[in-house]
Amino acid sequence: MTRPALDVSRLPPIAVDSRGTLWWGMVGLMAIEGTMVALLVATYFYLRLQAVQWPPPGALDGGLLLPTLALLVLLVSVVPMYLADHAVKERDRWGVVLYTTINVTMALVFMGMRAVEMRRLTFRWDSHAYGSIYWSILGLHTSHVIASTVESIVLVALIARGFFHDEQRLGLRTDGLYWYFVVGAWVPLYAILFLFPRWQ
Repeated sequence: MTRPALDVSRLPPIAVDSRGTLWWGMVGLMAIEGTMVALLVATYFYLRLQAVQWPPPGALDGGLLLPTLALLVLLVSVVPMYLADHAVKERDRWGVVLYTTINVTMALVFMGMRAVEMRRLTFRWDSHAYGSIYWSILGLHTSHVIASTVESIVLVALIARGFFHDEQRLGLRTDGLYWYFVVGAWVPLYAILFLFPRWQ
């Protein structure tokens, strides 16, 4: 007996969209990291319910101005990443380089602002429960920003040197997908860390 077979010789070796395995791998990674974010948020509110005063006396975060400006930079950074993704679809190599470089620059500005925020904190991660969960949330999100920025830098360097094949195009599209997750995750975390304690 002969087994039925499909002729897949005309299919491309790699799909630069949601048909690619790397794309689904990134979705799985975001699901895992989203779960970590959710666990930290649940821990934050659990600790809040156990505390008499939240934040504890003397735990100052440096005010709202800088974190709010940093949030705005992060939100605006979605625009060049979106344009880079569109340039990938159009096979516009220099458009990809330009828009990804703008995105990386904005990410570096955000990380500089985040570093200043961290230096202004009047408490350490081991000062109290509030300090532990605050630094854990801030640290987790910062590591996400760093990971995505490093990936973008590597990809834009490869593309600028002429490596603009489907592998790099798919890498940039999944990097964009991850960046949307990083930005989207920070919006509720910003509200929890900076707005919630002031609304109580």
